[in-house]
Amino acid sequence: AWANIVLRSASAAIDISDGLVQDLSHVAKASGVSLDLQASKLFAYAEQTGLVKLAADHKLDWRELLLTSGEDYATVFTAKKAPKGAIVIGTIATGAGVKLDGMKLSRRGFRHF
Repeated sequence: AWANIVLRSASAAIDISDGLVQDLSHVAKASGVSLDLQASKLFAYAEQTGLVKLAADHKLDWRELLLTSGEDYATVFTAKKAPKGAIVIGTIATGAGVKLDGMKLSRRGFRHF
């Protein structure tokens, strides 16, 4: 069902198996835009999915896990309007790269070579 929603709504999409920031960097560069993530929305997502608790249980930083860890096998996409049920984690802006609450993030994540 989600595949059909993404196909009808998305202007760009990518799996985030190499880390959210790194994979969104590919989208931002290819599209000539900046993608500005919002910390409060990322926290809500991380809490909803259990990542905050998992990180705390292992004395890890949930932000670092969410932003840079790979192997998530999830899809993130951009759209003019979020379809029903989508979790909005940021906005599209002018500029380049990926930001968190307006501050540029370095491109980090899994590197194949």
